[in-house]
Amino acid sequence: DEENLARGIDCSRAIWFAFTRAGLPYNRNDRYLNTAMMVEADSPMKDQFERCDDMDLRIGDILVYRDDSRGDGHVVMVIDPRKRIAWGSHGWDGNAGKLKIEPDTGVEYQLIRYKKDWQRWDRSTMDLKACWRYREFALEAEQGRGLPGMKALSDVCNARRNCGL
Repeated sequence: DEENLARGIDCSRAIWFAFTRAGLPYNRNDRYLNTAMMVEADSPMKDQFERCDDMDLRIGDILVYRDDSRGDGHVVMVIDPRKRIAWGSHGWDGNAGKLKIEPDTGVEYQLIRYKKDWQRWDRSTMDLKACWRYREFALEAEQGRGLPGMKALSDVCNARRNCGL
């Protein structure tokens, strides 16, 4: 974990960090996945997530974008599907050496103002390639008790997870 985080919090690390620090299994080994790994047919995302490519988006869905021409990608978590609000690290793609400006390395909410849908991210070639829905969230939502993911928050701060350190 420490070695991985020392590289910075780009979009895919932000998503990985959120799930693993909340104590939610991310994949069978809880390993970090970059966006290219998230869109593969046999992606380890399948261990804990279901595909949700029907675009009936829900809070917590993970959207993975890739630009096939440039070979880079982006990933966000849906916060409000109707208002098009996403959460993630939006300013650094893990390749800071290639940038001519100091990248924005924080994690933030973003209102997607200028696009009518979720099909592309910040340029016309950055296409949506996968939607992943956390399986446990989907099961909790179907049961109709509480809010999706609330069960996972019941012991979010325990010593094993180094909460608050």
